[in-house]
Amino acid sequence: MFDIATLLVSLTAVELIMSLVLFVFAATGHKGKGISELAFALVFGSLGSILAFVATNQPAGERFLFVASILFVLGVLLSARAMRSLQYFDPRIQLEIACVSIALVLNGWFLLIEANLVGMFVTNSALFAIISGFAAYDLFSEKRPDLKPGCRILGAMFGVFGGFMAFRAVIRPFLEAGTGPFPQVTTLDSLAALVAIAAAILWAVGFLWAVYGASEYRLKRANAELERFTGVVAHDLKAPLNSVIGFLGILKQSGKGTNHEKSSDYLNSASEAAWQMNTYIDDLLDQASAANQEQLFERVDTGICSGDARKNLEFSIQRSGANFVISR
Repeated sequence: MFDIATLLVSLTAVELIMSLVLFVFAATGHKGKGISELAFALVFGSLGSILAFVATNQPAGERFLFVASILFVLGVLLSARAMRSLQYFDPRIQLEIACVSIALVLNGWFLLIEANLVGMFVTNSALFAIISGFAAYDLFSEKRPDLKPGCRILGAMFGVFGGFMAFRAVIRPFLEAGTGPFPQVTTLDSLAALVAIAAAILWAVGFLWAVYGASEYRLKRANAELERFTGVVAHDLKAPLNSVIGFLGILKQSGKGTNHEKSSDYLNSASEAAWQMNTYIDDLLDQASAANQEQLFERVDTGICSGDARKNLEFSIQRSGANFVISR
């Protein structure tokens, strides 16, 4: 059998290190939702491991173990809450209250009244399985393409952890007591500590991978949108600019042979095209400044929009002899 005291010390160290990594990650300005919850979940887990280790070295450490058992439940609950925050979901408050209440009542009964460590193992394992099952369901249900890959991996992790804990909750009452300094601890309980160490590492790493994956996806989508937007802007700015260049070119080529009325029409058309381009640039600046604000929509007259489009293309229409028709 593994030395349970050594495993508890290892679990404490791993959870503290992973929580520090998450806190540093959050402090550097990353805005991934759920980072703080997962970091505090690991802190609670490490405190529980410390108290459980203290309990193994006390003649009557039931009180320490009782507090540790509650901290373990809080740690798994906060881990599940972190996953829901990653998915922009509200926490399951009723489930959290129910799990903490059950842990307080049953663990208090088994540890403080009956001194029955097996009952505490079964209670916490069953609660871990339920919490992990809900978390895995939420993660596997994710449909958004930026979060879906990372959530699938995290869902598998929670599913495996929950499945092991469910197995432990069912099997543990039938296992014979162990031997050595901790007679109520069996190999399965030591294996559970190893699984908890692996879960602490994998959940933290998987969570950070999901955050980075989502950020990378959004960046690629933003770059693609920027490329498309640049093409549209270039096209829309080029049309009125071509009109200005075209009408001024006609005036330059015709020289004094063009009557005053015709010249005035060309200049007016060029001036309108220039003002159209200026207005369009102002609209782009307004849109850029309001990118992070709520979008407001209003009805527009499509006839006016079509007329403006025709003005932008007037020189090209005249030069090519095209027929511009607006149908309603």
